[in-house]
Amino acid sequence: MHQPSNNVIAIGFCPFCRESFENLALCPEHELPLVEWHELPPDPFSQNILESETEVLSFGFSYGRAWLCAGALCLLVGFFLDAFSVTLSRVASPSAFELANTKAFNLWTIPLCSFVVFAICYRRRTLVRMQSARAALLLVALMPMVSLIFTFLGVRRWLGSQRDFSLLEPRGGLFLLGLGIISMVVGALRFGVPRRSRHIHE
Repeated sequence: MHQPSNNVIAIGFCPFCRESFENLALCPEHELPLVEWHELPPDPFSQNILESETEVLSFGFSYGRAWLCAGALCLLVGFFLDAFSVTLSRVASPSAFELANTKAFNLWTIPLCSFVVFAICYRRRTLVRMQSARAALLLVALMPMVSLIFTFLGVRRWLGSQRDFSLLEPRGGLFLLGLGIISMVVGALRFGVPRRSRHIHE
């Protein structure tokens, strides 16, 4: 292969494949003159990645939005359904909404977190901004779980002091709330992650 001696560089880089070679003038594969590191042109692949990450995307249900929106919707619906049943002198089946209107004011975090998730999904339109919100979304997704556990333990303590306590059972609303939390956690971890990156990690 022809290698002009007057253009030999100790360590040269191919401007196409960007591979390094020692004591050669041409790239063995592409037969292009090697250049020094500071003479390399911008990497078009890296440039394309940067442009795709900062590109403003239209609203849709990709990049984890479907999981987040479905989870937030489950929280809103489950908030108004019966959360559990209590059997004392009679059977009562309060919803999280009813409990939030009486003593468990912390349960208002459930609809609040739902609206926050919807707002983030709508306003974050670039991959960079989506990825920067993942930690916040994960925290928002877990807040309803903390409120539910705190309220459920409080109800159990109160019922434990009642002589006629016999049964405390979860109902459909509580299961739907749990499903919504799980869905939002999954969505928070996938938010802004391109499909190609997911396949590589999987």
